[in-house]
Amino acid sequence: MAGRERIAARIEEEGERRAAALAASVAPYVQAYAVNEYANLVGNEMASANIKAIVVRDENMAGIVGEPAYVVGRMREPSGAVVDYDPADAGHAAVMAECRMIYRADLQPPGAPAALGALSICMSDAALQAQLAALLQDSALIGLVTALPIVVIVLLSLHLLVVRPIRHAADIVGQRDATGLPSRAIPVRGAREIRALASLTNQMVDMTRASRQALESHHQELLRQKAKVTTSERKLREIIWATGAGTWEWNVETGETEFNDRWAEMCGYTLAELEPISIKTWESLVHPDDAPKSAAALEQVFAREVDTYSCECRVRHKDGHWVWIHDKGKVVEWGADGRPLRVSGTHLDITERKEREATLARILRLNRDVLDAAGEGIFGVDNTGTITFINRAACAILGYDCSQLVGRHAHATFHYQRSDGAPYPETECPTCAAFSNGVSTRVENDAFWCRDGSRLSVDFVATPIFDEPGAARGAVVVFRDVTQMREQQARLKKLSQAVEQSPVSVVLTDCRGDIEYVNHTFEAVTGYTLDEVKGRNPRFLKSGHTSAEEYQTLWDTILAGETWSGEFHNRRKDGTLFWELATIAPVIGDDGEVDSFLGVKEDITDRKAMEEALRRSNEELEQFAYAASHDLRQPLRMINSYTQLIERRVGDSLPERAKEFMGYVKDGAQRMDQMLVALLEYSRVGRMGEPIGPVDSGELVAEAIRFLAVSVEERGALIDLPEDWPTIQASRNEGVRLFQNLIGNALKYCPPDRRPHITITARKRPDGTELAIADNGIGIDPRQAPRLFKVFQRLHQAEEYEGSGVGLAVCRRIMDRHGGRIWVDSAGEGHGSTFYVLFPTSAAANSG
Repeated sequence: MAGRERIAARIEEEGERRAAALAASVAPYVQAYAVNEYANLVGNEMASANIKAIVVRDENMAGIVGEPAYVVGRMREPSGAVVDYDPADAGHAAVMAECRMIYRADLQPPGAPAALGALSICMSDAALQAQLAALLQDSALIGLVTALPIVVIVLLSLHLLVVRPIRHAADIVGQRDATGLPSRAIPVRGAREIRALASLTNQMVDMTRASRQALESHHQELLRQKAKVTTSERKLREIIWATGAGTWEWNVETGETEFNDRWAEMCGYTLAELEPISIKTWESLVHPDDAPKSAAALEQVFAREVDTYSCECRVRHKDGHWVWIHDKGKVVEWGADGRPLRVSGTHLDITERKEREATLARILRLNRDVLDAAGEGIFGVDNTGTITFINRAACAILGYDCSQLVGRHAHATFHYQRSDGAPYPETECPTCAAFSNGVSTRVENDAFWCRDGSRLSVDFVATPIFDEPGAARGAVVVFRDVTQMREQQARLKKLSQAVEQSPVSVVLTDCRGDIEYVNHTFEAVTGYTLDEVKGRNPRFLKSGHTSAEEYQTLWDTILAGETWSGEFHNRRKDGTLFWELATIAPVIGDDGEVDSFLGVKEDITDRKAMEEALRRSNEELEQFAYAASHDLRQPLRMINSYTQLIERRVGDSLPERAKEFMGYVKDGAQRMDQMLVALLEYSRVGRMGEPIGPVDSGELVAEAIRFLAVSVEERGALIDLPEDWPTIQASRNEGVRLFQNLIGNALKYCPPDRRPHITITARKRPDGTELAIADNGIGIDPRQAPRLFKVFQRLHQAEEYEGSGVGLAVCRRIMDRHGGRIWVDSAGEGHGSTFYVLFPTSAAANSG
């Protein structure tokens, strides 16, 4: 009986241990309302054939679903099939009620103040029955071994001493019952030895019968215990299967490893496909990036730094993708030397959880990216006004790092003063009102205060955030720095006023040329109001005096994205004509295309009248200058002629003083004639010139050099020319005269002891074509440069360098006629000079 009690106690202890272990695994999932997860644990535990049923009473979930009890479990039917436990099924309830080996454990997670339910495991008594049967067999063998010598001795003694009594006894013994023992006792009579033998035989039969009965009883008890153990094992397997967990056991010394079917199934394999199974199997499947992490976690357990091994890692599925698993385990056997011998654990497939976490992380990143991409400042506060999140734009606007603001009170940090510097009570703060009263608020032109103490003008919206019951638990504030916008609005207002009050006409049209806006000056000049011209094309102002070609040039220019300038001779509403100097430019939209056109036009009617009067006056003056210079040369020629006649006839008789005076008269007349010739040349510019058109600038320079060939050869001048010559808009004969004058001056104003070196360059500029004539001559005092281009202005005496002082004036007049300009650059006397001429892209001829 003591053996039976020990067997029962051992099986009882194993059942309680299983119940406690499973309860410890299930309790966290019960606490997390993870019904599927702990149901999978229960199913996996039912894989053990020793378990008949596992039932979980979940009080935590019962409170959620509003039922008196929430029960989840698995039951092994007589056929061996494992089904869901149904508390309403009478058969299922009877199994649990009649279970002789049932073990219970409370579901109380670590740190929980009370149990969240209970777990019951009904074990099979098959293991107990097996152990009892073994005990019964052992007892029978002991009895037989003990009785056999006695029987032999007795039989020998009987054979030697009393055969008949023995035969009689044998006959009696041969009469057996169903158990194989004598059905009746041997009569105790006869000799003392016979009586003793008969008595001993009867006692032996009685002892055998008692032992047989005891063994039978033990066998029945073992069968019951075996059934309990079988049920427990089945329940444990079903629990493990229900949790969806794979199990493993690793012999650290040998590397031998055991996996259950679920472990292999997670990786898409069967156990047979993984054979031979060892720790190498795991090492071949784990992700290379996660293997070091798993090894490090195991080392912590082996070093007894932690009790439990836990690692989330990836294993390669049979079809090639990676499965996330939560690998947990514990050393279940330590060696005498403190080294781990066996480690057992589980694998839980957490791929779905990881995918949810990745999705959540992507959503959080997206939300963060959206917040950070927003141009407006955005921050959130809880119901105490403390900042819980803030985007980059808000931090940049306020001058903080994000880490400096999260966790701080928003109102006290940057909303503590009003725009005028007066204190701003928190009770009046719209943001605080949003989470206090649950009302959205829009505020314009408020003040936020930056980290450096500067004030920002802001517009913001504070919107409350509600929890599920509907109570405000915080607010989100979206604000925009409108400081520049306010300044821009002020500038825009000034600009609008400036346009409205501008003394010139301002016209804005759409890309088709239809008027969208005109200012007051336009109305005053044309006589039309904005309402009368809005939506109309400005062509209604045409007078017919501007050619169609010029209008076409205008449109080609502005449609090409360039600015056009020119003059219009238009007609007012009252029919009178007027002149306008117009500049029309395209307005480029955000898409890079022409969006509209802006015209600025100045009424130059009075100026045109004055220009016309001036033109007539200039023509008269030019004619006068030409006539005067031409007519004045006749008296000079007479003076020269008679002076020469006097010299020939009486020259030798004249006193030296008279000869000197005659020389003065002759030189003066010659210089006067040169000045008159130069004046004639000056007056011919624009009047005698060829029409302006495209011409190769290299041809003009080459022709000018040919006219100066004698001087170039006499001085041995070196002239450097560019390889490429641009085409310019110029009058050919006036262009030649221009370069002849400039190159001739470079030759003339070079010291006699120096070889002239002239360098001519050409380059394109945005506003036209520039040609430069650089020399190594005597140079120019920069302070005297303004005098160079005036008529009859000379910087040197005639005795030093011959000339009339009109050559550069002629050059300036030529460039004026071409709409260009001329200027000089010199480092000073003795350092040479560089003369520049700029021909505009499109030159308009001047008459003067």
